[in-house]
Amino acid sequence: MNNRHHHTLLLLILLSFVAFHYLRTMPPSLYAYDSIEIAVGAATLGIIHSPGYAVYLLLGHLFTYLPVGDIAYRLHLLSATATLATLPPLCWLCYQLTRHPHPAYIATLTYAFTYYAWSLSIIAEVYTFQLCLLAYIITALYHWHTHQKPSTLYLATFLFALSCANSPIALFWLPGLLIFLKPSAQSDKTWRQLYTSRYLIPLTIATILGLLPLLYLPWRSSANTPFNYIGIYDAQAIYHPFDLSQPQNLFWYLRGGQFNNQLFGYSLTQLPQQLFTFTHQLWAAFLGIGLPLGLWGWSRLIKQHTIPTLALTTITLSHATFFITYRAIDKDTMFLPVYFIWTIFIAAGITNLQDLITSLTSKPLTTYLKPIFWLLPLTLLLINYNYVDLHQFNHTATITQQRLTNLPPNSYYFAIWHEATALEYYQIIDHQRPDITVINTFFVPPPNRIPLINHLLTHNHPVYIDRIDTIIKTNYAYKQHEFGFELSLLNP
Repeated sequence: MNNRHHHTLLLLILLSFVAFHYLRTMPPSLYAYDSIEIAVGAATLGIIHSPGYAVYLLLGHLFTYLPVGDIAYRLHLLSATATLATLPPLCWLCYQLTRHPHPAYIATLTYAFTYYAWSLSIIAEVYTFQLCLLAYIITALYHWHTHQKPSTLYLATFLFALSCANSPIALFWLPGLLIFLKPSAQSDKTWRQLYTSRYLIPLTIATILGLLPLLYLPWRSSANTPFNYIGIYDAQAIYHPFDLSQPQNLFWYLRGGQFNNQLFGYSLTQLPQQLFTFTHQLWAAFLGIGLPLGLWGWSRLIKQHTIPTLALTTITLSHATFFITYRAIDKDTMFLPVYFIWTIFIAAGITNLQDLITSLTSKPLTTYLKPIFWLLPLTLLLINYNYVDLHQFNHTATITQQRLTNLPPNSYYFAIWHEATALEYYQIIDHQRPDITVINTFFVPPPNRIPLINHLLTHNHPVYIDRIDTIIKTNYAYKQHEFGFELSLLNP
């Protein structure tokens, strides 16, 4: 068996090992948070929260036809598939930059078993797919940087446009990706050649093709899809979805207007704490050792592969800076590109360590010590397994089914985001309890909240809410049930 076939076989074994553990820890059905919304959106070809993730929804819809599990489980499989598809280019990049297969395999397995890569690969979420696109963009641009094959540049352009159509957050990668366009010292290519018709016409076509999925948003908005998470309720409990066929609405949606208050949501005095939190998260993701090992690897790569390393560093800094300043309770899940790139630096750090050991010991002892490096990914596997294991997770399904069973006919049920989407999952996909009207409180503007509830109660509609806050306590009488709180007027 030649070396190429040998390395291919090893990579397949590694992928199978990762896939086995992902499948073992995957929840059997609904998870929580945005995962439920994404599953319903993909199943119905609906509109989910800003910025839309149009490419993901189209691909996710195809996954809903898989003959295994329920809809939620099939969308979990998409996340796992995306990460498994990301590992080969990660391994290839590690090898290209270190020229050592052993550190490349170790680093790839390390990334797969980091907490966030693993936990996001077993639930329906958008991040693993978006990272998969980035992995192949970087791979194609690295190939362009070293070989200047036009096809790789066209492919990178198409994939970048596709990633922007999925989420405009990809634009923050652009400064780093452009650095890859500088040809290597061995090439006779120049920047000027990219501005000739030979390149501009195919690049324009690739860009247009990659952006085409954006048409999904105005199309589905105009189609009155049964699941639309971009709009507001008025004081008569009527939902008004935003018309994304209007350019100003579409632009607002794509730029994250739905979460304006979270964009750059920290003051300058709060940013040091956010930076510390991010650094600690990176430290913990690789068990502490990965941070200094990555820095050591970066020092090697910046000397040996200056342009690719500057590109990777710029992508990391741009992505990290945006999300460090983003005020969201789940923003710790949004740093996958940072972990991906840092893994490449770790591969170089492992190479440095191996070289150091080789210089200090005899060759047989070095060969004997090589298995020790596998302790990093295997330790991550052992530590993180219990934290990510969701194969028996049924809390969301149990609670939601209980609510659907016990709510009186024709009830209005007010719930926070993921609890509302769980109810809608069973209503829309399994056609359970269509008589219940679920109202996601996120889409009720504060001025409309009291008038809306008063309108329902004065028209003798049963009104229930999932939790009590100060406004409810002040304005309504309430009675606790197992499935929520029944509201009534204080002075009927």
